[in-house]
Amino acid sequence: YLTSEVNAKKVATVTITGNNIAVAFKSTATSQQIKDAAEDLLVTLKAKAQDGSNFKLAGKTYAAATATVADIKADLLTALGGNAGTVAYEANVKYDGQNFTISGDITFSGK
Repeated sequence: YLTSEVNAKKVATVTITGNNIAVAFKSTATSQQIKDAAEDLLVTLKAKAQDGSNFKLAGKTYAAATATVADIKADLLTALGGNAGTVAYEANVKYDGQNFTISGDITFSGK
């Protein structure tokens, strides 16, 4: 699901290997296009996740219901020390009456 949603935005290519995620931003994508795509993706994920879902990026926890792209971007840039690199993630999701947790690394490259 994540791969097709992000790839459809045409600003990045996502590859998933096991629980690890690689995001390669396209050189033709503008910062505004990337921000718009991230906003759209976050809205979609918020609609699917139920109350109590949260995720952690680079050690910082975000409630799915209240997370913003601006906060996530600022924290990621600080953790990465720039636009590229790898951070750990963990998602604790409540969906359709079930709870599950997944964790791994997210690597950002390009742009």
